[in-house]
Amino acid sequence: MRNVEVNSEGRMAFWSLGSKTDAEKLREDLDAIGLGSQAPSPNTAKVSLKLAMQSVCPKGVRFLRDLKGERGYSVVSQRKDPSTNELVFRVDFSATTALDGEITFKFGEEVPMQHQLHVPNNLNWPTRQHIINDIERVRLEAAVQSNNCQASTVARSLTNIVDKLHGIPLRESGGIYWMPEKALPRWEKVAQAFMQNGGGSNIIYGVKTEVDEGTAFAIMDALVREVKKERQQMEDRFNNLEHGASDPRHKRALETMEERIKTLHNRVRGYEKIVGKNLQGLRDELIECDQVLGFSVLANAVGL
Repeated sequence: MRNVEVNSEGRMAFWSLGSKTDAEKLREDLDAIGLGSQAPSPNTAKVSLKLAMQSVCPKGVRFLRDLKGERGYSVVSQRKDPSTNELVFRVDFSATTALDGEITFKFGEEVPMQHQLHVPNNLNWPTRQHIINDIERVRLEAAVQSNNCQASTVARSLTNIVDKLHGIPLRESGGIYWMPEKALPRWEKVAQAFMQNGGGSNIIYGVKTEVDEGTAFAIMDALVREVKKERQQMEDRFNNLEHGASDPRHKRALETMEERIKTLHNRVRGYEKIVGKNLQGLRDELIECDQVLGFSVLANAVGL
């Protein structure tokens, strides 16, 4: 394996993310730098409810159970029955949510029988007042979670922004990215927006570097891998499309493909300036992308 020392005119970027990102405030900050379309979406109503209900479920004492066929969960308490030394269970309450986030709660005895678990005699179960308090906690926490983003959603947003700024993944699996020097002023504003609106849970790291031969190898290796992957994906999308001028999905796919090819052409030209070399191999890959697009347009026009 060849060791590559990353020492380039640009910055390595990687991050550690949490699930407390304020979606609304982050979108406002990204809008201000022209990247609002890349902002992560807030939690769905069901995800918000699940996270809120988990907050009243201490491990080993309570757990959540899906309500089959419904958008919700039951909070189930568990106890050990001293007479049998076995775990026994009781539904304390359930909650379901509509698409608009409105939550409906039911006490355990109101839950339909198909959602009930085995309920033995009283074994110091939570009191009615305890459950009422938990329901209010869930209601308040769900409202908070409805404007938060999951870490996976935040990561996807950051990855899309890296791509938008012509950064590239240094590893095939992602996780570590290289940002060209020209993109750094904007990237720094992006990083600041994600950290400021992350509720203390987002950290974006940057390692500034300078160009050397080893870095050029690492960057070009990543760029070649990316362009080849894109070309293969375009061929796969073309092969999976049902061609025909009347198919609006095909038209949208062609427009997306054309825009992506333009982006890749610009990216290769930019990286040629960075490494001071003509990247003919990559240009050849992009010619193949152009050919796939051209054939797709022709096939759509004649209905092949």
